[in-house]
Amino acid sequence: MKKGSKEKEAMTTGAFILKDTSFNDITFGTLLKVADATVIQNAPGNASAVQADSMEIDACTFLCNYGYREEHNVTLIQTTNDIVLSCTCGATQDKMCTHEGFVLYHVLENNHYRLFFDTPARNKFLANHAHSYGITSYELIERSFRLFFENNETKILNTQKALIGLSTEKKAELTAKLKPVPFDPERLISTNNYSFLVFHSNNYTKECVIKYVKSEQTKTGAIKAPIDVQNALDEVINQTEIIGVKAFAALGILQQEYRQKSAHPKDQEEAYRREIKLILAVLPLFSTISAYETIDKTIGLKAANFRPVTLEVSPVEMALQVTQKDEFYEITGAVEIDNKHIDFDAIKIAYTHFIRRGDTLYLVKDWTHMRTINYFLLHHAKLIIHQSQFEEFQQEFLGPLENNARINYSFVKKATRALIKQTELAVVKAKRIYLSNSDHFITITPIIQYGSVEIPILSKRKIMTIDQTGTSFEIPRDDDQEIDFLGRVLREHSDFEAQIGGDFFYLHKQRFLENDWFLNAFEHWTGLGIELLGFQEITKLKLQPTKMKISIQLISGIDWFETKTQISVGNTTVRLKEIQKSVVKRSRYVALGDGTFGLLPEQWLNRFARFFDQGEFVEEEFRIPKTAYQFIDEWFDVAELDQTVREQITELKAKINNFETIPVVPLPKQLSATLRDYQKDGYYWLHFLRDFGFGGILADDMGLGKTVQVLAFLSKLAEKNPAGTYLIVVPTSLVFNWKNEIEKFTPHLEVFENYGKNRVKSVSAFEGKQIILTTYGALMSDIKHFKEADFSCVILDEGQAIKNPDAKRYKMVRLLQAQQRIVLTGTPIENNTLDIFSLLTFCNPGIFGTLKSFRDHFAYPIDKFQDSQRARELQQKIQPYLLRRTKKQVAKELPEKTEMVIYCEMDHEQKRVYDVYKEELRNYLLKKRVLDDGENSLHVLQALTKLRQICNSPALLNDRGVSYGEQSAKIAVLLEQIEEKIGEHKILVFSQFVSMLDLVKTALTERGITFSYLTGQTKNRQEAVDAFQNDSSKRVFLISLKAGGMGLNLTEADYVYLIDPWWNPAVENQAIDRAYRIGQTKNVVAIRLITPNTIEENIQLLQARKHDLVADLVHTDTSLLKKLSKKELMDLL
Repeated sequence: MKKGSKEKEAMTTGAFILKDTSFNDITFGTLLKVADATVIQNAPGNASAVQADSMEIDACTFLCNYGYREEHNVTLIQTTNDIVLSCTCGATQDKMCTHEGFVLYHVLENNHYRLFFDTPARNKFLANHAHSYGITSYELIERSFRLFFENNETKILNTQKALIGLSTEKKAELTAKLKPVPFDPERLISTNNYSFLVFHSNNYTKECVIKYVKSEQTKTGAIKAPIDVQNALDEVINQTEIIGVKAFAALGILQQEYRQKSAHPKDQEEAYRREIKLILAVLPLFSTISAYETIDKTIGLKAANFRPVTLEVSPVEMALQVTQKDEFYEITGAVEIDNKHIDFDAIKIAYTHFIRRGDTLYLVKDWTHMRTINYFLLHHAKLIIHQSQFEEFQQEFLGPLENNARINYSFVKKATRALIKQTELAVVKAKRIYLSNSDHFITITPIIQYGSVEIPILSKRKIMTIDQTGTSFEIPRDDDQEIDFLGRVLREHSDFEAQIGGDFFYLHKQRFLENDWFLNAFEHWTGLGIELLGFQEITKLKLQPTKMKISIQLISGIDWFETKTQISVGNTTVRLKEIQKSVVKRSRYVALGDGTFGLLPEQWLNRFARFFDQGEFVEEEFRIPKTAYQFIDEWFDVAELDQTVREQITELKAKINNFETIPVVPLPKQLSATLRDYQKDGYYWLHFLRDFGFGGILADDMGLGKTVQVLAFLSKLAEKNPAGTYLIVVPTSLVFNWKNEIEKFTPHLEVFENYGKNRVKSVSAFEGKQIILTTYGALMSDIKHFKEADFSCVILDEGQAIKNPDAKRYKMVRLLQAQQRIVLTGTPIENNTLDIFSLLTFCNPGIFGTLKSFRDHFAYPIDKFQDSQRARELQQKIQPYLLRRTKKQVAKELPEKTEMVIYCEMDHEQKRVYDVYKEELRNYLLKKRVLDDGENSLHVLQALTKLRQICNSPALLNDRGVSYGEQSAKIAVLLEQIEEKIGEHKILVFSQFVSMLDLVKTALTERGITFSYLTGQTKNRQEAVDAFQNDSSKRVFLISLKAGGMGLNLTEADYVYLIDPWWNPAVENQAIDRAYRIGQTKNVVAIRLITPNTIEENIQLLQARKHDLVADLVHTDTSLLKKLSKKELMDLL
């Protein structure tokens, strides 16, 4: 039943209503006031007296049989404003009836009931469930999941039945049932009497059981009773050809209905392959013996229960289709058999190993194919995965499947000829055969190198590339060359043809070596220009008689440590890149220039493996970033370090571990600011990082002057190098703040503003500029220009904007080229540990390795299991590159009260409304010669008030019956500030307009932020004050300036926001002093929100010019108008 209908029913049956009450307002104290005393006395021990009947969000019906009396229905409804209860007992007391009280008590007590009424608890419950699916958006959560009540429990239903996540349990399931298990030919060697899976074609299973049956026939050839099941093994003795012996021997096994079954995935694959081998051995019998199947599995082997079937062993090709739909990726599949296309959702599996099409059974020989098909059929023939987990799913599951199936990405375009030519990925650079050794077998893997990419020709893997815009394209493989290459491999041994469909070919060592087979094949393949790797390893032939000699020296470069190596085997020099190729394959055999192989010492294999991932090749030299200085001691012996490197590492460790003693750097001569001691430390720290080529995160609390520290730093850099160019990227809302701060502290620095519609879209425009000031939006739009520039330094303000490493914004800023990268943020870790990965890898690329390794090593253990050891390890790693001072830490250096201005620029629509009213007032003033009469002054004052209201939001206007929209730059900025600070601070928000506070109140409610509220209409002022002062959950206090500007003691707050500053600073100071007063133990930060290029900014200038005039105005706004000239009023506009 819908809420509305239930509410109506309750109203018509004598409902009890808690007016102006939400569920979270109700306490047991509330219950004492409105319920019968027997409820409080007896309800705790009578939970069974209340049973859920119908459960919907905010509307539930319960059965109550308290005292074993007559059972009654109690309905509980939460409307927009009220709580409504009704009971079928018909009681008409002033308080709740006993049944209603019992129900309300147990709804409060029982979390399973409570979730249907407690919105914050329900959102948290659903969000925890959605987390394992990678879904964090509340909109998506509401679409994807819903509550239902079953077996006395509240549960969650996935509305998308095929939706999967990558939780630990689900990944284990995917690994067990979808991810291909590498085939190991060693399992073909039987070392004991191994038991196989039990397959049934009876009433209990659908496994492949083939009976050898004899019967009589009618004159028309129909089968008739009796049906005589034969032992197929008895026929073996009668066979004269080996093929017949194999067929009946295999049939003797397949006719056994109960064959032992193992649950281990590798055993399942081995059993499947064995069963396929048995079925293939039996197939020759079907050329002379007809095949039937039972129609009704419950009847068994009866003459009338047979129908003929045909068995086919046609090739089965599998293809998966990946389609992007909104924020999800959908994976579907199909098979191709005898030129027939069969989608997964149309497939019918028969007898475990076959696909049924009518009366034909197509044998699926490939275990991976059948395993994949079965997994998809268990999930409605498709898989859906959220975009945040697709990259991991693609790497871990789709990638391996490409060895066996074609995977088509509908969103990946075919590369153009120009792109193909540009990447050279369609060019066959080499053909290779990799040989590998195991106990009994040799594996043979033919590979073609396209450009720089190696592709096993037995796989279905696609060649992918990304153009300059980040768009993925598919490069076609050369089918002709691959078919020719495959044919030349197949012709060398008769066993290979039956092995097509696997990841590689394989031969038993005896067959590999007998009759010099490999030597002949080697001669043939090398004559065709095919390169073979691994020959010495698998044949146990002698390698070069001398050991590989390795000498390595680490020297210091400008921004890197460079390796100088001398590697040789005998008289043959070995290139370091060849070593890397072997290390990547985890092979000790290194190809030499003369065609032979050298053996890489085991200890060097491990050493090289550790630092190849941390650096990169520049031509023939391998470089390691200096941010890896702390691991150099682990990777290199002291003797291998150049003296300069040893000194640098010692100096780096000493300075970074004790950076309080970082050398003093003189302040810039033209800096128009006096830095406090801790700000100087930040200034010195930025220089320290630059001296060693590092970037860093300046993460001081708001109000501690991150901006002035950075501007002092840039001023000094410009003093040393006037030609340097510095890029500052900020949110749109902070552009004016930065402009004003630069003009205030470093007016000598030239600022080039490059954002908005009139921005310049050319890298040449940056030449000769000192500071380029832009926004994240402009940077994203014009990244192709920005990434071509070489900046001396890049600064990202509000760096939490790039915290998501999977987001496009993070990937775009990583493309910027700079000698140094700095991030400014007050919240370096906003949601989880992964935030620090994004920020610090921007500052120092490569510092953490891959995103997956960071997740596995740090993020998951710390966030999921609160692993303190990993947290300490991460802290130690990031400590040199992150500087954070809180207000508490530097309290002695701070003034007790800090005042700031944040500029909030209106969007186009809000500004349009403002301009209309401004012009109206301007025209009025131009027409009036005298403004000193009461009527004119009142009109001007009303017009000025409207301009102030528009600066807050056009929604505050209530004239002309017209809606001007609810745009508000101030509310957007205020909410950002509040959400950033409520974790550690309490906040006061003042406004002269109650209607503006109401808009803020609505926005806070939508975000689930609890607050106190005080206006002139508030009846119990002290209750509101006490709630804010004493309740730790109340982080924000909304106060009208007139009602709360005086007489309140609010020392729990340490941040004060003035939404709409006005004429008299004294009034504002009185508001600020609600927090800054006797008993305050914290430093108070007061922030005025000013809309630039409006009357608000002009009033600030007027205050500076006519301080005495403004200070004298302690009564009314009208008195101010009398003291301002017409010109001064015009200037305000």
